Amino acid sequence: MTPENSQKIINLFAEKVDTFYIADGHHRTQASLTVAELKREEYKRKGKKLTGEEGFEYFLCYVASTTQLNLLPYHRLIKKIKNYETFEILDILSEQFNI
Repeated sequence: MTPENSQKIINLFAEKVDTFYIADGHHRTQASLTVAELKREEYKRKGKKLTGEEGFEYFLCYVASTTQLNLLPYHRLIKKIKNYETFEILDILSEQFNI
């Protein structure tokens, strides 16, 4: 993708998108950002010129409008944990989570 095309997409988002949610993949997004920051530092240490077109400046994502996407809740099911009664498991989990 050319810098001009990238800028066109950025401008369209700035004009048309009021709010942008990352519903899934937020850890991958943060990891990609961290890698890019580390790679930029590495390039600078080695005296390499950054163009903004390096592969680490991009990551794959899927974007859909709210009319095209339906986010559903997900639940965790714990059937049985060896040597624990249900009330014990709930007590332990309630220390870290709202149950």
